[in-house]
Amino acid sequence: MFKDIHLITVMVSARLSDLSSSTKTKQNKDDWDIYSFHINSTVTSRYATTVITSRVANRMNESKEIEFHVQIPKNAFISKFRMFIDGQVYDGVVKAKEQAQQQYTEAVSRGESAGLVSSVGRTLEEFKTSVTVAAHKKVTFELTYEELMKRTHGKYELQIHARPTQPVRDFKVTILMNHHSRMRSQQ
Repeated sequence: MFKDIHLITVMVSARLSDLSSSTKTKQNKDDWDIYSFHINSTVTSRYATTVITSRVANRMNESKEIEFHVQIPKNAFISKFRMFIDGQVYDGVVKAKEQAQQQYTEAVSRGESAGLVSSVGRTLEEFKTSVTVAAHKKVTFELTYEELMKRTHGKYELQIHARPTQPVRDFKVTILMNHHSRMRSQQ
């Protein structure tokens, strides 16, 4: 007999016509191309780890600022953020809210790349960052967040929000669920 088997409901919000995670520039959408957008989530018992990977190419003959913008569940926390540019890996650092806001404002005023998490309602938070990408170069954004899912009416709910701002040739959502139940011996 198995004990503690629970249904996990997966909600994926993805509209391919109005796609918005959103990697975008402040210019024309033809300036850049989101050529790959993957979401991989692993759920073990009631703990979920989700990795969002967005690959973007600057198609212009000049440098362009590209913004990476995603929504994550409010009860989740960001455990890792990386950008890959020209073979270099740039790791993000998580800071306290006030310190992060001050450093974000200062970095933006100097024209540097910076990222910030902010609330967007009762159930979601926004993560935004931008980077200047050289002409005809690519950038990969990789965000990892984790969350302990809450049980409501005997179910766990995993919410994944995927809304790139343009059609994506390589769009994939993968969810792997591992549920370890305890076996109960009959006596």
